[in-house]
Amino acid sequence: MMGLNISEDRFLRYFMLYCIAAILILGGSEAVEASGNQTSFSEVYAEAVWIHKELSLIQRHMGVSALENVEQFNAVLKPHHVMAKSYLVLVKLNIFRSNNGLPRITPNALEPVRRLNPALVYGQTQRILTELRIIKRHFGINGQTPKPDVVPGKKPIDVFNRLHAISLDLDALNNQQIDPPYVFAEVMRLYEDVSYFLRQLGIKDNTFPPARQSNIIPGDSFKVSFGVMKEIQRIQRILGASHTSFSAFDKQQDVVPSDVFNMVSMCLAEFQIVKAHMKITRITPAAHLLTNNKTPDDIYQLLRWIRRKLRLVQADTIQG
Repeated sequence: MMGLNISEDRFLRYFMLYCIAAILILGGSEAVEASGNQTSFSEVYAEAVWIHKELSLIQRHMGVSALENVEQFNAVLKPHHVMAKSYLVLVKLNIFRSNNGLPRITPNALEPVRRLNPALVYGQTQRILTELRIIKRHFGINGQTPKPDVVPGKKPIDVFNRLHAISLDLDALNNQQIDPPYVFAEVMRLYEDVSYFLRQLGIKDNTFPPARQSNIIPGDSFKVSFGVMKEIQRIQRILGASHTSFSAFDKQQDVVPSDVFNMVSMCLAEFQIVKAHMKITRITPAAHLLTNNKTPDDIYQLLRWIRRKLRLVQADTIQG
């Protein structure tokens, strides 16, 4: 350019500084994950309490009592687990909408990341609150609930437990446990995620569905879901990724479909960490109810097939 007198050495230094700045601004997924509003989980918890209060208004209008003495999990969870739980709340809100003549919505899912910004979980609570206010307007519910105060010191598990109570209250509002077709649809999301993962790694998938068994109960599928989690966390260890203990979620009796639904969701959440470590950015497809005829037998069979697929992933297949 006319009048510009910069040595080649200085030009290279300027160019390198420019490139570094561009990387910091545009960044990879890790930079994006850490950027933005650093929302605290105390703020997210306050929004979850607000969701519960708004849901209580709808329950009273519909003549449904809120549940008492809901189980509390004691685990060290992370933001992506809470995000997965909020997804299940939206699924159950979809059931309520469908039962009451409202169109379904599509719960949103995120691109896999290693560390999820709590601000994204906060955004999910706003979607839930918006849906509840739409439902209130539909039924002519005029009551208002004040925004709760933020109580310091809340952790992801606190938000998770509050969302769990909300999820069970939605079961009561829907007058039904989560149906097998909805659980199967969630398992299909994991099946598609794992199948895509194998294709991306060039792993030959020579698995086949195990023989279908009959008279399956929720406890059977619940047990297999822990087997699936074991395989996912084995892969996480190969990748050097941290993993979470779900021993607090395990139970030997009184297993209900919501327990299976919950553990499948946690498997999906943990598998996002695997995808993020392998730089696979594909967003898990939304659930689709393929048919209303799915049974616990179908869920059990598909979970066992997913476990077979995951066993194909070994250290040499990832690194090779």
